[in-house]
Amino acid sequence: MKTVGNMVLGLAALAWGCVCPGFGSLPEERDVACCWGGIGVKAGTPQASGQCLFDLSLIVRPPLNFHRGTSVGSQSLQVEDSTGRVLKPAVFTFHARTAENGKMAVSGILPELASPGAAWFRLKGAFHIPLEDVREGPVHEMPLLERTEIFIPLPEKDKDGEDMVGDVAMAGGERIGRLFLYDVETAVRFGVPEGKGLCVYLELSMNEDEKDFDFKGFAFVDEQGKALKSRMVDYGEGFKDSMQTIRQWAHRMVVEHQGPLDKVGVRLLYSRGMKIVQVPVDVKLGMRGPVEAARK
Repeated sequence: MKTVGNMVLGLAALAWGCVCPGFGSLPEERDVACCWGGIGVKAGTPQASGQCLFDLSLIVRPPLNFHRGTSVGSQSLQVEDSTGRVLKPAVFTFHARTAENGKMAVSGILPELASPGAAWFRLKGAFHIPLEDVREGPVHEMPLLERTEIFIPLPEKDKDGEDMVGDVAMAGGERIGRLFLYDVETAVRFGVPEGKGLCVYLELSMNEDEKDFDFKGFAFVDEQGKALKSRMVDYGEGFKDSMQTIRQWAHRMVVEHQGPLDKVGVRLLYSRGMKIVQVPVDVKLGMRGPVEAARK
């Protein structure tokens, strides 16, 4: 039997994937799932002690997402091995800037090795993670022609905090945004075969008065309403005018599709607020991931 304590042959590869319980097994009030991978072990040298390395992913329950604008910082968990020895805390780093599609990579370092013969670690504590409530606005149809411009209503909030779009949003004539399709080209230079995708340069602008509208990005659907896979390849944000009265976001997006595409549906992604959630951790990890639920 391989043990955590005697695996000191350089850096063990973290190649077993993540074990994730999924949201079906989480309590209703939990917004984040921890998906644990295996353990890597780095042997010590005369100049430095050995280390144990952990990897995991955090997956958030839609429509929530990780808040990239708030620093998560480094966070620690208590560690004990199967012999009962209490080790130094493991320190975890959160890779929020590369979080995508509700999934964030996390890496941890334990600055010492387990006891000889130890079969697993028990990690216990909690992560504190900033989340935001990201919503999708309605679909706005846009022809794929350069210099196309449309004006769209921005989501309004009613007295209960719910989003509303339509006559109510436009009643005052102020909650309006401008969508401008500056450029359309093939996406070959971004690795997408000819005829399988387009690169669109899309701008959103609105009055500076709309400070409560927290724009996060664009999503696209085809003419049948089916979601299209997209990714951002360039980004700009600032003011459109010298008086700083008009805010503007410019995204160059690769949009993948099958077959001809003469027009596209555009959704605005926006945040309705941020909160810090506590993610409890109590897990036993062997070399290949969780070995069983930790005893309470």
